[in-house]
Amino acid sequence: MATARRELERAVRTGFAPGLVGLIARGDNADVMTVGRMAIDGPPMQRDTIFRIASMSKPITAAAVMMLIGDGKLRPAEPVDRLLPELANHRVLRRLDGPIDDTVPDRRAMTVEDLLTVRLGWGLIMAPPGKHPIQRAISEFPRDLFRPLLAQQQDDRRVWVHPSCARRRAGVRDL
Repeated sequence: MATARRELERAVRTGFAPGLVGLIARGDNADVMTVGRMAIDGPPMQRDTIFRIASMSKPITAAAVMMLIGDGKLRPAEPVDRLLPELANHRVLRRLDGPIDDTVPDRRAMTVEDLLTVRLGWGLIMAPPGKHPIQRAISEFPRDLFRPLLAQQQDDRRVWVHPSCARRRAGVRDL
């Protein structure tokens, strides 16, 4: 508890946020910490302060998955095939700069850990726009059509690179 409080206090002191509320729960015990203020010149942070939240489905889902791991119902190294069959037997580009139809089976199945650490194989490509064929193909899809395509194309499960690569990827959070 003391370490968590020190980290929250450090975050406030360094300007990350004017105030924070932290909660650590184990079994029936829950410890709540309040640090700082609701706004820079505002009242002190309270245990029941209401926060405006956005894009919280990912951290909430990650917390739920970690609880399932803690309960022994999931393992980080477990393939996600049985849970997300649309990700089973996926294919990856042979080369990032290669044609989008030049794919190979992935080296291994995607795991729970791959999903939690955003190593899914989709993401931002740090290259000038349009340099690689996959970038051009993606830019041709309207954003609202891209998500259903990924979910519906059972026989065309291409990802950009092998998820088993150690490099972290951004962008999967959009799916």
